[in-house]
Amino acid sequence: MLGVKLFGAVALYGLLAIVDVSQGFRTVCYYDGRALWRKDVIKVGAEELKPALSYCTHLVYGYAGIDDDKFKAKSLDPKLDLPESKDVKGGKGNFKSITALKKIYPSLTILLSVGGNADVEDPDKYLTALETPKSRTKFASTISEMAKENGFDGVDLAWQFPVVTEKKEKHTW
Repeated sequence: MLGVKLFGAVALYGLLAIVDVSQGFRTVCYYDGRALWRKDVIKVGAEELKPALSYCTHLVYGYAGIDDDKFKAKSLDPKLDLPESKDVKGGKGNFKSITALKKIYPSLTILLSVGGNADVEDPDKYLTALETPKSRTKFASTISEMAKENGFDGVDLAWQFPVVTEKKEKHTW
């Protein structure tokens, strides 16, 4: 019995030694950028997020994606995410509206989520992007560039594997 207690005490001490308790808990909040397209009171943009952000240590913005054949990171909804430009008519600039919240909440870490369930074009492209060093490098460099350019602190890979399919009907006998 003494051996079990001693082992437990050593294991607990070892665990506490590797866990930095000074960091405290993290409260990770998720925001699907498409909520800005909603109508009336259910429309959610940067302004509507403010009351909740004082409780968040991290905010994850959903979603960016991957180009089908070049493995470059891309906005899944340029009109929503990117500002008005010659390429994007009527751009809302939601990426930068959200990352601008760091001016009000300087300790907030804002991440750009890639994939999720928002990119429905070809879910296999995420696996294909991992297959070669060239495609991995292309994706890594372009997502890093996109994140920095838009003020994100990092990236969340929300690659959903495997793809969820409908269950087949079970026959009863």
